[in-house]
Amino acid sequence: MAFWIHGLVLRVMGLSVLAARLPSVLAALGCVLLTVAIGRELGGRRAGLFSGVVLALSLEFFRRVREISLDMWQLLFMLMALVLVVAGVNRDRRWLLVAAGAPLGLALLCKPLTALVVIPMLGVWLVWIGRGRWLGWLAGAAGLAVAIAGVWHGSMLLTH
Repeated sequence: MAFWIHGLVLRVMGLSVLAARLPSVLAALGCVLLTVAIGRELGGRRAGLFSGVVLALSLEFFRRVREISLDMWQLLFMLMALVLVVAGVNRDRRWLLVAAGAPLGLALLCKPLTALVVIPMLGVWLVWIGRGRWLGWLAGAAGLAVAIAGVWHGSMLLTH
């Protein structure tokens, strides 16, 4: 997925350092904004802003922004899933938990298997906060994620 995104930007903007680095910078900006959104949902406006500032000023995060990185895109998609789950819990909208499977599927297209670790972690969190009865909705997210990523991986199995 990250290679497709970077390739599209290079195709549209031409070969340049700016075009090569722009997608990673945009993914990093998205990660900061999603971190703010998660912090805001869980702890309020001040917590969200502080979370985003801490991430943006983290040396290792900032260093990774300047390179083409599958990890930055995978993190972006995993944070999208987290925002959906946290918002779903806070707003009592279970369907958002299933919708979280879509960005997790995209994360699986960046790097296989790693994004699936998010599902059991979210399951533990749901049990911890007393929403263990929502685990079935999380299973729906896992199914959607595997279905999205499975199309690509299935085609690669058939091709190679």
